[in-house]
Amino acid sequence: MLGGVFGITTPASGQFLQEVARRQAIEKPGVPLLFVPGPVEYVPKPLEQVANGAIAVVTGTLVRVKSYLDSTGRAILTDYMLTGPTVVAGHLPTAAERVPTVGKPLILTVVGGETVVEGATIRSEDPNFDPIKEGTQYLLFLGPSREPGPNRYEIHHGAIFELSGNELKALLKQAADILQGFDAKEQPQAFVARIQKAMQVR
Repeated sequence: MLGGVFGITTPASGQFLQEVARRQAIEKPGVPLLFVPGPVEYVPKPLEQVANGAIAVVTGTLVRVKSYLDSTGRAILTDYMLTGPTVVAGHLPTAAERVPTVGKPLILTVVGGETVVEGATIRSEDPNFDPIKEGTQYLLFLGPSREPGPNRYEIHHGAIFELSGNELKALLKQAADILQGFDAKEQPQAFVARIQKAMQVR
């Protein structure tokens, strides 16, 4: 059972989640909290333009590494390792592109997850996205990560897609409006070819 649902609708202090967790641990020990951050306002853009702004587009399987409180104290983040990565468009400025099994793995950081803060369990859900399924293959547009370190990335402009056979499912709930030109019925091969063409011209 959850001990309450809360979110940030106005700017909060850097200690926001720690303060809430500390109170929860004292007043309701052992009862987890659900934290829902405010939704991100994505500007609608043509899919080809979104691709042009990405560092690279890759496919691979996501495996959860860890969840943690970010350095600002305002968000729970989760790191996923991208296993079996294949760069389908663009270029990664790392050794991982040249030799995927050598060196540090590619890490994708997303908003949300579950971790213990100040003795209280906090679960965080990103209202913009359907949840990532661990061990599932995805096609991802990669952007720079807010967390420092080599081979670390985040999802660029909400563009993450679950690959299942000949189906491509956007995890972004408003993908049809935000990623203009995205068609869930388009075959993954045709989708990738379109993205490759768009990224060749930059």
